[in-house]
Amino acid sequence: MRKANLQKYLKLASVLISLIMISLLAQAEVSLPYTFKAGDPIRSAEVNANFSALSSGLNDLSAKLITKQNSVSGKCNDGSAIKEIKDDGSVVCEVDDIGSNGVGYTAGNGLSLTGSELSINAQETQKRVAGLCPSGSSIREIKLDGTVTCETDDVAAGGQTYSAGTGLSLTADTFSLADNGVGTSQLKNDAVTVDKLALPLVISVISNSSAAIAVSNVNIGLAARSTGTHGLYGETLSTSAGATGVTGIRKGSGANGAGVQGFHEGSGQGVYGFSSGGVGIFGSSSTGKAGQFDGEVLVTGKLTSRFGSASAELRAIPMAYGNIGASGNAIGNTPNVSSTRLGEGSYRVSIGEAITTSHTIVLSSTQACDSPGPHLANSAGGNSLGFLVSTYRLDGTQEDCAFSFVVFRP
Repeated sequence: MRKANLQKYLKLASVLISLIMISLLAQAEVSLPYTFKAGDPIRSAEVNANFSALSSGLNDLSAKLITKQNSVSGKCNDGSAIKEIKDDGSVVCEVDDIGSNGVGYTAGNGLSLTGSELSINAQETQKRVAGLCPSGSSIREIKLDGTVTCETDDVAAGGQTYSAGTGLSLTADTFSLADNGVGTSQLKNDAVTVDKLALPLVISVISNSSAAIAVSNVNIGLAARSTGTHGLYGETLSTSAGATGVTGIRKGSGANGAGVQGFHEGSGQGVYGFSSGGVGIFGSSSTGKAGQFDGEVLVTGKLTSRFGSASAELRAIPMAYGNIGASGNAIGNTPNVSSTRLGEGSYRVSIGEAITTSHTIVLSSTQACDSPGPHLANSAGGNSLGFLVSTYRLDGTQEDCAFSFVVFRP
């Protein structure tokens, strides 16, 4: 029983040894010079040659097994790299190609190299500009670190570097057009035309000593036309004597022409003057007429005159006039006249306002009396109802007569 077991174990060991040998031979890459098959005669020299080749292959395999690579257990310090790994797993180290001194690398423009660290060179690279200058100053210098150096503006508070030329004014650091800065010398001939003006054109100029607008032309000095209220409107703020809103002067010795001429195509006024306390239209002449009217003249106010050397202005036209018939009816009178017969040879005449001692009543001779012969007319007193007129014969007897009258008030 023991012998049988022993043989079994020997066979198993033989198989295992054969497998190991096959594996080893494969790893050793052994090539036998002779091969045999069943029935071939075996020579000792050939068998020895095979054993010799097998022995040599096993020796090579043994050498390889002796120099096998163990697991790598070594490491290198910071700044170093592995140069060699030994069979036992240990390592040989060397300094990095970029080590403490940057061997093998250099810093280009704008960079610096410290150890193994590349960074921007602040001495060659401009940092972001973070500085600013206050109002009235400008940046004179920008430093590498982004800070700035300031200086006072070239045009400071007094504008000492610049000056205003013709037509300009300079206030602090601001240039602007000066008053009256644009004159004829700054404008090209015919530079300003009607199409460059915004209509309606309103020229508001206060003139202290000279003309606000001066226009010279062969035929017309100044022409104005409007579809509205005023073709030409003039106003002065001066309270000095002789100041006028519109002045027209016709120079020359000819008899024709006018300083100011107004014409109305409808039924209105060609020239209109208004004054709240002075003279609406003023005319003066040292040798001729201050005014001439060819046609009817309508006066709705009072017409005054200075008689002789008197300085006071007195009315030059009557307030009322008319003819009163013997029956008391008004004939050919001004519209403000009305009359009433009070009795034989007695009449009351009213003129639309109270009669006072400042009124002057002029009566003409009587006519168309009830009896022939001379008759007289006399006015007596006056009140808010008008004034009284009596007509009578020379013997003092009152009798109805027609009469004429004129009333003046200075």
